Amino acid sequence: MPPLIAFIANVRSAQTPKKVAAGKLSWVEAGGKPNILPPKPCLRSWIVPQHVQRIARMSNSETLLFEAVRTRRTIRAEFLPKEVLREDIERILDAARWAPSGHNIQPWEFIAITDRDVKDEIASSTQGVLEEILQNGAKLEKTFLSYSKWFRLDRGEAEDKGDGIYVRFTSRFVKTVMTPGIKETLRDYTVFREAGRDYCERIRTAPLIFATIYDRKKEPPNVSSGLISLVGIGAALQNMRLAATALRIGCQDLARPIDTEAGRRRIKKILKIPDHYSLVSIIRMGYIDKEATHAYVTDFRRPLAKLIHYNRF
Repeated sequence: MPPLIAFIANVRSAQTPKKVAAGKLSWVEAGGKPNILPPKPCLRSWIVPQHVQRIARMSNSETLLFEAVRTRRTIRAEFLPKEVLREDIERILDAARWAPSGHNIQPWEFIAITDRDVKDEIASSTQGVLEEILQNGAKLEKTFLSYSKWFRLDRGEAEDKGDGIYVRFTSRFVKTVMTPGIKETLRDYTVFREAGRDYCERIRTAPLIFATIYDRKKEPPNVSSGLISLVGIGAALQNMRLAATALRIGCQDLARPIDTEAGRRRIKKILKIPDHYSLVSIIRMGYIDKEATHAYVTDFRRPLAKLIHYNRF
């Protein structure tokens, strides 16, 4: 068949719906939805947008998406002692860059940290943040002395409330912060310093650390432009977490390195971040170790009925 005739034939077949086995619709009939059969490789790909072809090749995509959303977990345990592949790093960031943002300005940039010396500097700075907190009553109140509000020592209580963290193994740190009246009696901060050292060691040994920064020069034309930009960055971060989940890579958001103004300034200096960028997030990542012990569990949520409101609160 001459090439032109073959092209026309493929165009016509692409435009003609036809039934397939088991009562399923062809990819044309289904209008490009995920539960359809892919087109055979041919010249019709010239007229079908690439993104439609990609969707058509997916199977059970809705199931996979919701499975990733529901099974994503913060991994506070150790990761496998192996480097995260550059290919996987770029796949995670490729997912992040497709997040929505006001006027598509994409105010985010990312720093992937794999160098041990840089991680050591971040850990040392974080140790400085911990000391800053321990020497300030107001900051201590907002951090360590507020853990008891969100720690759940009973699985049933955790599931009933639907929030907080279920603590499977009661460490010395957990016993201390859960002690009644601890705010009035605490005089020795050794247990907090020990927990802090463990926390910083996980930063040092993390295969990968991501820093997410916000370019304040990129502002959408809104009165609340900063808020709109942060919403977009939040979407990018969730895309990162879901992509990591699909790659069997665990994530843990690290609040402490950037928990104080002094801490944020030090991290910006370490990473050589320009002044007009704000440091938004630090995440440690690594391949999940199936044999690791997870002391903290969050596989529960508040019931949907308690969250949803129609039309008015």
